[in-house]
Amino acid sequence: MKIVEETLSIPLDFRFPYIPYPIQNELMKKIFEAIENGGLGLFESPTGTGKTMSIICSTLTWLRANVERQFKFQNEEKLAEEPSWIAQFRQQQLEESLKRKKELQEKIKKRFKVKKFSKKERRKVSTRKIEATRNLEELEELLSDYYSDDEGGHQSTTGSSSFEDGIDFEYFNFKTFDTKIIYCSRTHSQLSQFVAELKKTSFENINFVLLASRKQYCINEKINKHNVALINELCLDLKEKTNKGCAFCKKKSFKTFADRVLRDPKDLMEVKKLGVTLDTCPYYSTREAIKNAEIIAMPYNMLLHNPTRSASGVDIKGNVVVIDEAHNIIEALSSVYSVSITLLQLLKAEDELSSYFKKYRIQLNPKNVIYIKQLLFILKRLRLEFNINNKTASELLESSPELESFEDIGSSESVIYALNEFAIRCEIENMNLYKLEGYCAKSRLANKLNGFAKRQFKEGKFSLEKSSRSSAFQAVQSFIFSLTSPDMNARVILEKKKRIELSTFKFFVVSSSEYFSEVIKDARCVILCGGTLRPHDDLLNQLVNTLECSYYYKNGETVKNEIKNSEEAGHMAVPVAMFSCNHVIPPENLLVMTLSQTSNGRLLNFSYETRNDEFLVSELGRIIVKLCETVSGGIICFFPSYEYMKFVYDFFLKNEITKVIMKNKRIFMEPKESGSVEKILVQYAHAVHRKGGALILCVVGGKLSEGINFKDELGRLILMIGLPYPNKNSLELKEKMNYLCAKLNNSNAGTAYYQNLCMRAVNQSIGRAIRHEKDYAAILLLDYRFSSASIQEKLPTWMMKSFSEDCSEEILFDSVKKFFMEK
Repeated sequence: MKIVEETLSIPLDFRFPYIPYPIQNELMKKIFEAIENGGLGLFESPTGTGKTMSIICSTLTWLRANVERQFKFQNEEKLAEEPSWIAQFRQQQLEESLKRKKELQEKIKKRFKVKKFSKKERRKVSTRKIEATRNLEELEELLSDYYSDDEGGHQSTTGSSSFEDGIDFEYFNFKTFDTKIIYCSRTHSQLSQFVAELKKTSFENINFVLLASRKQYCINEKINKHNVALINELCLDLKEKTNKGCAFCKKKSFKTFADRVLRDPKDLMEVKKLGVTLDTCPYYSTREAIKNAEIIAMPYNMLLHNPTRSASGVDIKGNVVVIDEAHNIIEALSSVYSVSITLLQLLKAEDELSSYFKKYRIQLNPKNVIYIKQLLFILKRLRLEFNINNKTASELLESSPELESFEDIGSSESVIYALNEFAIRCEIENMNLYKLEGYCAKSRLANKLNGFAKRQFKEGKFSLEKSSRSSAFQAVQSFIFSLTSPDMNARVILEKKKRIELSTFKFFVVSSSEYFSEVIKDARCVILCGGTLRPHDDLLNQLVNTLECSYYYKNGETVKNEIKNSEEAGHMAVPVAMFSCNHVIPPENLLVMTLSQTSNGRLLNFSYETRNDEFLVSELGRIIVKLCETVSGGIICFFPSYEYMKFVYDFFLKNEITKVIMKNKRIFMEPKESGSVEKILVQYAHAVHRKGGALILCVVGGKLSEGINFKDELGRLILMIGLPYPNKNSLELKEKMNYLCAKLNNSNAGTAYYQNLCMRAVNQSIGRAIRHEKDYAAILLLDYRFSSASIQEKLPTWMMKSFSEDCSEEILFDSVKKFFMEK
């Protein structure tokens, strides 16, 4: 008899720690349903709507329900194989056990029934739920079933699952967390926020582990002071040494560490602290914890890059993958599969390998000699692409110690090649790069060259300049072996500049769908979440082959539309669920307006060609001054780039506009250095809460445009200055646009992609202000192009409910003044 698994029904309670808003309930239901159906899910939840907590509660609820389903399924399979009288006995045993469990849960639920509380009392509700759970566990322990050894049973142990009472797990050979939740976000600060939210839930015994790179987790001070590439090499080298290896790499301690790290959710700093306490490597110990974890968290790049994912020990097959802040996923995919090297790195790598080969050639075995000769040939051929052919790499480095221009390079130019064309041009099309890659990996050649360079420096045979090349060969090696990628989706750009450290080779992919489709096919379900993922069609076109999808969406409702020719194309149809949340705030708490021209009749055109016009910048200054006089609290002003922000600030300073602004508000600027961001934010927050407030100048796509919460007084007004379009003259961008036009057989597809890149960045930035249901803010879009229907339709739907049509400067100021007077 074939046993069929039951379909999980959507639960009424997701164990949300507070009374959830209706939109949070709806989001949790849709995520649960999407995981159960499998495939791909696109979920939009505006910043400030409790998206992270909704993700946690819905995924964990599904996971725990799935564990119970799997147990029941295995139980039924076992029963089907046994004699009827034994099967009947076991079935009765199971039903009675589950019935008692249910009765206990009902008693506890009635005793600690949660009523509707005000917002101030929500935390008390959370505490009561936790107390109720603890009491349930105590009752279970008191009333648990007992079986004598002769009956083949055992007394159950207390646990969080609703089906452990009286069950013989050993008999059914069942793994509790066969299916895992793999959660990803872009940065470690975002992952730390996820861990903080995870700690607030009422779920018990959450087996959680956070993965990170060696750079993040290394606690060996002799190793972690180096760059990423060298840390990886040195770590692997020490790990293989039996006598003088890494003092923290103790395999016997990994299990102890793993058990400790899984006890309760820990963020990156807490994991490192545990490593120091136990004197054990956090990097390898967290990987030991993967097999017993139910939730694994990691940065984008570790999941999206297949080799990195495999090296981390993470298997996505059959698991649920959740990618948060997914508006960046296309760029993230492109980034992890792109490799750039400079001519300077190329020369250093060639010089280093040549010196190594000359010194040790006699001691190398014949096969290794062949491999190194092939590598030297490739390095030389790459160098010749820059028209440098009259000197060796060593002579070039010696002749230009201060990195001055090489006359041989000639005038600046950029050229793009298809992968196969580039291989033929460099005469390497018949080389087996896979074998070379294997040789470099197994022989650890990059690490050997690093050690060789250090010894040569000590002996005075390498200058300091030459010895500071720790990652040169590693980077060049990565570029060479990236050439093994599929030809159709990959390109190489050669960029010649007057200076060798600016002249580059870049490998990149024009389409990431091949890589991401592997993730979709292997995982049970892939959930993409973000404040805004629109336009959905553009996202799908770049993430999956359009013939692979069967769409399940229509205004939040589930509708199936199978694509008939998916099987003919050799693909399996993938269900796609889409859902967009409204915001928790009422429409009257938000004001969104555009301004196309000033009161002096000047068109607000902040395009690259006209944005440096002094009269235009002067008019911008006048508008900002007036807004600083009108709006109290914090004003956030977003610019298209760091360069333009600096240009405008310098103009304001020169023309004493800053003096006028500072009569009402202090001025801050987003720093380029990551280490200075926190200091600036603290100073800004302090200034905002003083009389008048503060103005902070930021960059779209910069450090303050994502993951920063400008709630309440910190962000009462957001100004978007112009549209942050990327450089259209970029060869890489042009190639991607041309590829999309050809792939979709649509001449406008490239332009749509170009516009979507811009608007996704805009939407991410302007969503920084609204953080909770009683928050309020005004958003002003200063550029005539914002009045275009094609631009407005790409703004978030929740924002359009508070949108006002383009108006005069006078009406805009009156509306802003009235909006804040009513709050």
